[in-house]
Amino acid sequence: MDPQTPSPHPDRPTGRMASVIALARPPRDAATTVGSAGVTRLLGLLLALVLLREAAAILVPIVVAVALMFVLSGPVDRLARWGIRPAWGAGIVVTVLLAGVVALGSTLASPAAQWAERAPTTVQQMLETIERLRAALLTPVRGASAIPPAVPSGVEPVASSSGADSIRDKLASEGLLFTRIIVGQAVHLALSASATVILLYFLLASQSWLLSRTVEVVRRPRSRALLLSGIRQARHEIGLFLGTMGLINLGLGIVTGAALALIGMPNPVLWATIVAVLNFIPYLGPALVTGLLLLAGSMSFGTGWAMLMPAAIFLAAHAVEANVVSPVVMGHRLRLSPLSVFLSVMLWGWVWGFAGTLVAVPLLLGFRCLCQRRRSLRHVCHYLEGGRTEAPSLHVLLAARERRVARAGAGVPRRGGMR
Repeated sequence: MDPQTPSPHPDRPTGRMASVIALARPPRDAATTVGSAGVTRLLGLLLALVLLREAAAILVPIVVAVALMFVLSGPVDRLARWGIRPAWGAGIVVTVLLAGVVALGSTLASPAAQWAERAPTTVQQMLETIERLRAALLTPVRGASAIPPAVPSGVEPVASSSGADSIRDKLASEGLLFTRIIVGQAVHLALSASATVILLYFLLASQSWLLSRTVEVVRRPRSRALLLSGIRQARHEIGLFLGTMGLINLGLGIVTGAALALIGMPNPVLWATIVAVLNFIPYLGPALVTGLLLLAGSMSFGTGWAMLMPAAIFLAAHAVEANVVSPVVMGHRLRLSPLSVFLSVMLWGWVWGFAGTLVAVPLLLGFRCLCQRRRSLRHVCHYLEGGRTEAPSLHVLLAARERRVARAGAGVPRRGGMR
């Protein structure tokens, strides 16, 4: 535009004046913009975690039911190929599952109650043993504190009955409070289990309908393909992981229970079940099983070296399972970074408690499927799938940089740059 030509917008500077103002205007601080966006995302993530934790009563049955659906959808599909409708097939699968859980629970209820009754006495005996060892190892302290207080002559020591009564009242009130907490947790667990079973039936009966409606919501064909492939991959990987880990943990429980039966451990079936269930929790589950077996060994064999045998048997079997069986059976496809697995267990354990630790790895597998299909999240897969290859050395990185600089100076186009 000619500087002498009147501007259609007289309030806006034109010509040389606009160029001068544009040069004099301070540049926008990109670091501040990126920092504020990062803070906003962090606050949004923290808010989402708090909401997930507060909504645990609703979300935990949904997540557990979806994870079980990925495992049990195979039998329902197989029954559908035999001519059985999905609604009837889902009912058959859920009924068989409930019958197995009820039969196992009724078998283990009596032994579990006996161990629970004996546990407080055994813990008290272990604490007294530790206290005696500590008193024997420590040097007696010299001084007035070791001398009992003098009683005036002619005064008979009087036992304080009010102190004993207050202790009894406190124990009675704490026992009542503990019983109330146990009853409340049992009612909450029963409601959550009932909601999970009902939701599992509806998910199994209408999984094809839900999948088709979910895909129809997306308009773009490419997005539909990515969504459908992501759902199918997550279903396959999560179902394969839970099914394979279930078989591996079942074998670990059978081996541990048989070894405990050989050394004379009471109720080996109970401990085999505990091993099979808690081994679904990476890292924390084996540690908890080891502690329980130490307590059970003390209750069964006393406080000598024999009390260490149950825990030692489990640790030996778990070492073989974790270092030989699981890597061979799982393969590279389901292998995850140990750091990401541990962080996932910590995060979902904090959010949803024990149920969160059980579904931590399936949620991590689903998150990896999402990251593989989003360009902005593909770099996260390198952390989730860590441990496959070693990081390149500094010498290799510098040599690669020098080659790129030399290629750019010679005018050689980069590989894949000309299409």
